[in-house]
Amino acid sequence: MKIIKLNNKGQINGLMRDKQAETERTEETVKKIINKVKAKTEFSWEATEVKCPVFADAIVDLVETGSTLKANNLRIADTVFESVTVMISNKNAMKDEWKSNKINEIKMLLEAALLGMQKVMLEMNVSKNKLKGLVKILPCMKSPTISKLYGEQGYAIKVAVNKEEVPKIIPKIIKAGATDVLEFELNRVVP
Repeated sequence: MKIIKLNNKGQINGLMRDKQAETERTEETVKKIINKVKAKTEFSWEATEVKCPVFADAIVDLVETGSTLKANNLRIADTVFESVTVMISNKNAMKDEWKSNKINEIKMLLEAALLGMQKVMLEMNVSKNKLKGLVKILPCMKSPTISKLYGEQGYAIKVAVNKEEVPKIIPKIIKAGATDVLEFELNRVVP
């Protein structure tokens, strides 16, 4: 949870006195913080980040990556609190086989979605004579998926890789003979 301000002048305390703050959050913690700096609080129905500076002097909002803040020329002025998402199950539910199985299935799907956000699928083609050299340098979860191209024109290769490594990988695989490189987002990865 962050207090986000358009203006670059120091801390939020003092700067927000008698100002307007917008938030989608209704938690007492947020209200206390905003009241502490004597700002008028208005509830925001979504798209809170676009309210600065026309409808509000500051916003209080959940921030994940900060890309929306940058897109709206905002910066974080102060952190209200930091949080993480956790999955909690009742001990008695875990003793019940059916409920325990369902809880573990949900956990698996959530973990798969989180892992899917970190990975991408790279697909590429390569000639017969460059296949071994390319496979040798390809990072992947276990081993690449390789299929012959129609008409014996070489091979198609698929690998799931860490998204953050792609800018380093692509130049290397092109140098090793990869062509027609495609990158796809993944919804879920279940190892």
